[in-house]
Amino acid sequence: MATATFPKIDYRYWLENCSPEGFSSMKRMITTMINKKYIDDDINETNITNKIKEKIKLYLLNDQNELLFDIFKLIQTWGGKSSGKSTLNMVNNWDTVNTVNKKIIPSNSQKYKKFVTKILGNQEIDSFDYMIKGDNKIVGLSYSFIPKHICFWSGKGERTDGLPILDDVIAKIVYKVNWAYKIDYKKFIIDMDNQAQTINLLNENHLTLSQIEIALFSFAGNYWDTGQTATVNFKKKPVHLKNLNEANEIANEFKSSIVKANRKPNSKSQQCKFVVSKQNLKIINDTIFLSKVYVNKNNKISNFVNKKSFINIEGIHFYEFIDKSRLIIK
Repeated sequence: MATATFPKIDYRYWLENCSPEGFSSMKRMITTMINKKYIDDDINETNITNKIKEKIKLYLLNDQNELLFDIFKLIQTWGGKSSGKSTLNMVNNWDTVNTVNKKIIPSNSQKYKKFVTKILGNQEIDSFDYMIKGDNKIVGLSYSFIPKHICFWSGKGERTDGLPILDDVIAKIVYKVNWAYKIDYKKFIIDMDNQAQTINLLNENHLTLSQIEIALFSFAGNYWDTGQTATVNFKKKPVHLKNLNEANEIANEFKSSIVKANRKPNSKSQQCKFVVSKQNLKIINDTIFLSKVYVNKNNKISNFVNKKSFINIEGIHFYEFIDKSRLIIK
């Protein structure tokens, strides 16, 4: 299990100097959602957080399903373009009820309402476990996007009062792993709580868990573009030079993995492909799932499978596959 090693940075400084450059992905997603008429055309990167807050406050007074749908779309939009196609698929299939092997699978709207009910009932960890597994899973709602929803709902709309967000950026700079799904969500919350106690020990103005997470994201966004986080590929002109030595130290720890990733195409790791039959494969809303039987027979494929995210069809477990470029379907 990955161990949390928090960067030795000035958390208050980075919270107060949160870089606006992280808005670029959000801007693109806002444009897409407005063009599809899924969100109001007055939404922009500066007001979307408050719009989410306002909608959640209204929902707490009157839990209308249409309002719940609006909030889901806004949080997905706020999360940025990385979930673009999946978000559109989830929205398009919001009220679709499926039947698998004579078993009725609830619609996305029904699953999301139960998920939100758990959060509002102070069952945040249970809500995460509920949403990531089996028939409860909204296909397309990824491991790193579920915490975004938990954050806003657990804070009753207040971004900085909710639970912190676990995503790939945090996974890299705190746990030194590439993907959020490698980190247990409950452990992440405990680790963040321990870090908060350390930071706040000698300070009267306490930082919340989400403020600490925002500071970490701000620090990372200053030195790296999102796809390059924790690598030696720094931004050419970071806005701030605060805690530069810490950024260098983080990058050095990732140096060996970057060297491997940049080897010539004749590298065995670059050529690694997996042949899979259609019976061991399920594609739902552009998300690929591989059967548990197939995965257990292929040790190398485990590095590209998220076993915490799965569906169950006719009694067969299917795990989410994260790199479709490596599959050859026969």
